[in-house]
Amino acid sequence: MAATTSFSSPMMTPTGQVQHPASLDTADSRDSGARWYYSDEELDKTPSREDGISAETEMRYRLEGVALIKEIGQHQQRPMSQQAIATGIVFFHRFFMCQSFKDFEASKMACTCLLLAGKVEESHRKCYDILDRAHVFRQTQQLAEQIKQSGGVVSAEQGVKRLGRDSREYYQAKEEMLVNERILLQAIAFELAVEHPYPFVMKFCKKLKRQGAFAQLVWNYVNDSLRTTLCLRYKPVLIAVAAMHLAAVTQRAELPNGSNGEPWWKLLDADLSPSLELIQYIASVINDLYEKP
Repeated sequence: MAATTSFSSPMMTPTGQVQHPASLDTADSRDSGARWYYSDEELDKTPSREDGISAETEMRYRLEGVALIKEIGQHQQRPMSQQAIATGIVFFHRFFMCQSFKDFEASKMACTCLLLAGKVEESHRKCYDILDRAHVFRQTQQLAEQIKQSGGVVSAEQGVKRLGRDSREYYQAKEEMLVNERILLQAIAFELAVEHPYPFVMKFCKKLKRQGAFAQLVWNYVNDSLRTTLCLRYKPVLIAVAAMHLAAVTQRAELPNGSNGEPWWKLLDADLSPSLELIQYIASVINDLYEKP
């Protein structure tokens, strides 16, 4: 028996922020024993917010850090693994639940998080390689903005200089990154093992015989979910299910429910018991990334 997957828009606060109903905060939606899962109320009281940084500004800093981690990780001579990049992003999100953007620059901590994640996920890159790519990316962005403002037709890569291996700038940046690495380790309580939705995506798509383009779309949604704070709120398995739900909606696909009406995710894992409302909510948060300009 197959059921057409449906999709609903997220609830909105008066300020326009996405918010989920209180009824969705269940034992199935979050691992209550884990340190790194937070309620909406806790996410509204981060160290940055306590320091007077607005929710919009804090989210912008998070997005900038995520973008930099992806840029550095993907543009190495040997690109870092997606697992390492994702772990670096999770470290970044977790760090700023303990520390404020007022005290730590987003770009510097993004580099630090990726350095540590590379070591953890056996995709290690040298300090120079990380800092050099960050240096080039920053210059490229600045030059692109200048070109845009001037109306010039010049390649954004022109005029960009590499970070000197023997320069004082590099040695200072490296020393600061290594100091920040120790601060990061203390902030995350040396909890280095990070679980991601990817293994669940591969397992579930295989069970449902939904591979190829469908599986790739789900994978992309999981990647993009890292641009939100979902990893601070829900277990990876639920993000995986929500990404599959969203992919099914996007492709107008049907995922088979059980003969007794059980939802399709229950067939994949008997221990999974989130409501459809919760899955729709998580999917809507991801979908909202594509709705915004």
